[in-house]
Amino acid sequence: MKTSLARWLDSDIVHSFRSSPVAMLAAAVALLCVFCSVFAGWVAPHNPFDLSTLELGDARRPPPGPQRVR
Repeated sequence: MKTSLARWLDSDIVHSFRSSPVAMLAAAVALLCVFCSVFAGWVAPHNPFDLSTLELGDARRPPPGPQRVR
């Protein structure tokens, strides 16, 4: 007797999903969105609603990084 996971992997729905490149791309985009939403606090730890953490003294400075020669 097959387990329920093996039966699900052998189903027509999974076969149709695996054979469709559009469905695979949509699943990849959906997983990327879920990943970004789960790790949003790590990617952007700044709270935009906490005005005490803003540093406005550096507002007119260019962003740090390699500077282009003009």
